Amino acid sequence: MLVLTKSLSFIFSQGELFKILHAMLVNGETREAAMDFLGAVIERNQKRAQLQTDERMVAGEGFMLNALTVMQQLSVKIKLDKVY
Repeated sequence: MLVLTKSLSFIFSQGELFKILHAMLVNGETREAAMDFLGAVIERNQKRAQLQTDERMVAGEGFMLNALTVMQQLSVKIKLDKVY
């Protein structure tokens, strides 16, 4: 029961993060700052792709899991025929 409660809490938290970031991206005044933030997260964690990474130099696994989950949720709405 405790594991199920923690899992639901985790999923709820990611949903809330998505709502916050989506609201920032929809708002014209905060869109640029939100895009800069996402770009910085990706850029500063490129070293995660290496086989051996100094964990002190990159974001934690929990942060990256949340960030990537939110980015994946954001990408669901992208129409591929409009990208090409």
